[in-house]
Amino acid sequence: MQIKATPLDVPVTLDAAGIEKNTSLSVCLVEIRADDGMTGHGFTAITEEEVVAAAVNQVIAPALQDEDPLAHERIWERLYWLLIRIEVQPLLRPFNPARFASAPAVTGGLR
Repeated sequence: MQIKATPLDVPVTLDAAGIEKNTSLSVCLVEIRADDGMTGHGFTAITEEEVVAAAVNQVIAPALQDEDPLAHERIWERLYWLLIRIEVQPLLRPFNPARFASAPAVTGGLR
């Protein structure tokens, strides 16, 4: 399976009550190509398209390279644990009271 994300900035013209506004929507197009050639496409939510594309291309795509693209639940489970580990990892550092030494108000002034 091959996964490729492409950041897009889509120009949009909004027209309501005679007022026209030109803007753009930031989206990320994700293409998934199965080993048999079947291809699927999806769009991410409107957000920082370059950040999402980098996350898909550098983290998600390598993690799912050997997966069956039709094994939705397995892929969801794998992505959940992959991404939660990345987000929670900094919180798992051992407690170090020296990091809080510069905050006497929080510790009540005790040292």
